[in-house]
Amino acid sequence: MTAGFSPHQLLPFLQHYPTTGRRWVALSGGVDSTVLLHALAQLSLGDTLQAIHIHHGLQAEADGWVTHCQQLCKELHLPLTTLQVDATPAAGESPEAVAREARYRAFESVLTVEDQLFTAHHQEDQAETFLLRALRGSGPRGLAAMREARPLGESRLLRPLLKFSQQALIDYAESQQLSWIEDPSNRELDADRNFLRLQILPLLRSRWPAVAATLSRSASHCAESDTLLQQWGSEQLASLSLGEPLPLIEGEARAVSKVRIRSWLELNQIDSPDTIHMERILNEVIPAREDAMPLVEWRAVDGKRNRLRRFQQALYIEAVWGQRCFEAQQTWDWNQLLRLSDNRVLQASQAESEGLSMAVLQRKKVTVRWRSGGERCQPSGSTQRRTLKNILRERAVPPWEREQIPLIFVEDQLAQVVGHFICQGFVTKQGEQGLKVETITL
Repeated sequence: MTAGFSPHQLLPFLQHYPTTGRRWVALSGGVDSTVLLHALAQLSLGDTLQAIHIHHGLQAEADGWVTHCQQLCKELHLPLTTLQVDATPAAGESPEAVAREARYRAFESVLTVEDQLFTAHHQEDQAETFLLRALRGSGPRGLAAMREARPLGESRLLRPLLKFSQQALIDYAESQQLSWIEDPSNRELDADRNFLRLQILPLLRSRWPAVAATLSRSASHCAESDTLLQQWGSEQLASLSLGEPLPLIEGEARAVSKVRIRSWLELNQIDSPDTIHMERILNEVIPAREDAMPLVEWRAVDGKRNRLRRFQQALYIEAVWGQRCFEAQQTWDWNQLLRLSDNRVLQASQAESEGLSMAVLQRKKVTVRWRSGGERCQPSGSTQRRTLKNILRERAVPPWEREQIPLIFVEDQLAQVVGHFICQGFVTKQGEQGLKVETITL
């Protein structure tokens, strides 16, 4: 017997996720989103509730779906926002993935920081996602499938129907005499999710009638495990700040290393690598000689390249700065930004009692250069003049970073190694005006 569904069953969920912003319902016009919008409309949420429909333009009936959604919102006395997107896939791209990406970009374009987006994913959707992730070899995080809440840009995406079966939603729709549309693409077996929904889950259900509820419960257990692992990983990294390397621990178990690495990457807002690249990190990077500097590179979902290296007893995230804008040197007017590479610029701002001495810089030629070998200076506070190579080595600056450090020269004297130190004789004295120089990423 299928458990029923009623609007009041959503109240605990809404109380758990209060907001002072708007509550948007992603309305496709199908039975699931129709039920969600109708149910929320019965709960007297005031003028915070409204619907949003994405017009993908991929089906001939798409214009009719807009009309259907407009009629439903008119009957419920709710505002509807319709956004048209280009979800045409390029050669080799997944139509489902392209449409999903376009849809969520459109959602983010209208939601503000206190807003919430409600989607109508239900128990069977969760079971399908769990199976898809399992067939791709996912770990606990992937098998957690769809969380009931996750960030969406500056706002939050909520899934209040994950504990309800689709049959319960259909029963509710029929009892309320609701009408809905059927997307013909949901019957196409080329899509993996449709194949699971139409072929595999019915077969599993014939043997195990509660399969959707059971798989959803497994997803929930994985989510709990992953949350605990994340909490543990965060506690292990409590002493690390953004941008700092991850110290390696001698004899650490592989599973522990994996959790620490993923937590460290999350701290630095870097997408974790897939299984193949994680195995390379564990098997090639961590056991490598200290002077080997092995590199593992993977591409994130947004196309950005991520690089991980080992140097001495730590792992580093290598920044990818792109093509240099000059190779030898560039004269610099510090009142202007100086482009260093595709996505870095050098900027200077006046500050009292810190930075390069403005008095020393007056009427002198200032250039920006890269390391070419043989540079020497005496860092402020140091007692002797040494080669820049040895100074950077003693300060444990990774070799690949040394070639990316902009060097400030006043006439032909090295004055500052940007981001690291100012040389003796160029430091601003107490009470004097100085020039604070730093690189920023575009």
